[in-house]
Amino acid sequence: MLNSPGNQGHSLGLSVGATNLAGTRDGQTAAIRPAELTLQGQRLTGFVDRVGDPVPLVAPDGSKHRSEELLADALAAMAHAVTAGVPVSDVTVAVPAHWRASVVDTLRRNLRGRLPVISDATAALTALRAKPGLPTHGVIVLCDFGGSGTSITLANAARGFSPFGETVRFTDFSGDQIDQAMLTHVVAGLVDASNADPSGTAMVGSLVRLRDECRRAKERLSESTATAVVADLPDHRVDVRVTRTELEDLMAAPLAEFLAVLGETLERYGVPPASVSAVATVGGGARIPLITQRLSEHLRAPVVTTLHPQLTAAEGAALIAHRSRTVDTATALTPTAPAAAAATATIAAANSSTALAWSEDDVSEDVLPYNGVPYSDVADSRPEVHFRHEEWQDEAPPRRSPLVLFGLAAVAAAAPRPAIPRGGSAPRGESPPRRCRARRCRATRPR
Repeated sequence: MLNSPGNQGHSLGLSVGATNLAGTRDGQTAAIRPAELTLQGQRLTGFVDRVGDPVPLVAPDGSKHRSEELLADALAAMAHAVTAGVPVSDVTVAVPAHWRASVVDTLRRNLRGRLPVISDATAALTALRAKPGLPTHGVIVLCDFGGSGTSITLANAARGFSPFGETVRFTDFSGDQIDQAMLTHVVAGLVDASNADPSGTAMVGSLVRLRDECRRAKERLSESTATAVVADLPDHRVDVRVTRTELEDLMAAPLAEFLAVLGETLERYGVPPASVSAVATVGGGARIPLITQRLSEHLRAPVVTTLHPQLTAAEGAALIAHRSRTVDTATALTPTAPAAAAATATIAAANSSTALAWSEDDVSEDVLPYNGVPYSDVADSRPEVHFRHEEWQDEAPPRRSPLVLFGLAAVAAAAPRPAIPRGGSAPRGESPPRRCRARRCRATRPR
C-alpha cells in the first residue's frame, strides 16, 4: 500500500507518539489512535518507548515481540485507516525528536518500502511555517506537550527553521501526570462527599472508569470554566464539580518547573529572551489556555499553534511527503529489507470521538473529515503580526555543562492501563541523561 508505483497524487503523513499515533492524507482526512495493537486477542501497549530495546516485550500468553516490529505494524494499520486502503505514492513518518539516531535507524529497518523518517520537530515546524506562519528571523522555540512528557526544540528561523542544539525532554510535565493529579483531586472529593473507602476492591475497579472521566473533564476545562466528573461508585453515583482554577492549581508546580527548564535551555545555547521571535506549541497540551498564557508571559513572544495541535507533526510529514523530498537529511531513510508481516495487526478503539486538550489517549478510531492545510496553499505563508526583537547571532553555541536527569519517576497512576512486562529492561527510545541545574530533564545528542 505504501509508496506504490503508479499511484500518484496521494500523500500520507504519519507521526509517532508514546501514547498516540496520528496520520493525515492529502490534508483532507486525519485520524488519531492509541499506540497499541491487538494480536490474537491480546492488547499490546508500551512498545513505542522501547523501540531499539534488545529485550523483547512479553505478551500475557508468553509470546515475545520486538517493539520496533510492533510499531511498524501499528503504523501500517494506521496508514490503512487513514487511506481506507487506497494506495499512496508519497509517505513520510515523523518520530520523536528526542530519539537517538540509533533508535531511528532501528525503526527504519523495520518499515516496509522506501519511507523517509524525519524528526517530528522538523515536521511540526514545516506545518506551522505553512499555516498559520512563523517569523523569518530570530529563534523559534518549539514546545511539544505530549502524554508522556514535554519536549523543547530550538530552531533558527534565518536558516530555514533548522533545529539546532539538543532536544530537551522534560517528563515531569505531561498529560498523564495532569490526569493523575486530577484523579487524586477528585478521589479526595469523593471520600469527603460519600465516605467511600478508596482502598476497597470495588472502589479500585471504579477508578479505571474514573480516570477516563477525569481526562475528559480536563479536556472540557479548556473550553469551559467548570464541569462535572461523574463517578459511578459501587452503590451510588456522585457528580464531583471541578473548575478550571482547580485544574490550573494542580498544574502550577510542574508548569513552573518546565518554564525553568525552558529558561535554562535558552541560556545554555546563548539565546537571550529578546531573540525569541515566537513560541510554537504542538501536542494536546497546546490547547490548554494556562500553558499559552504562561509561555507568552515568560518569553514575551507570540505563541503560534494550529487548530488541531495533536495532528501538527502528521500535517508536516504529509506536506514533506507531498513535496517528495526529505527535509531532515540526518534521518533520511535508505533502502531496507521488508519488515515483518503486519496483516494481523488491529488497533484497539478509544472511547471518545472528539479530542480537545491533551487528549493523548482519548481519541476516535474512525477516520475524521479534516480541514487541514490545503496543498495549494503551502507556499511559505508569513505571520500577520510582527514583533521587534534583538537579532540573534547565528554562531556555534558555547559548550556548557550538560543536562542531568534526577531519576524521580512520576506518580504511578492509581488505575494504570494494561501494559506488557518490560522484562527488566529500560526504554531505549530516550537519550542518555545530562545535567540540568536543579531540574529534571533529558536531552538528546545534537543531530
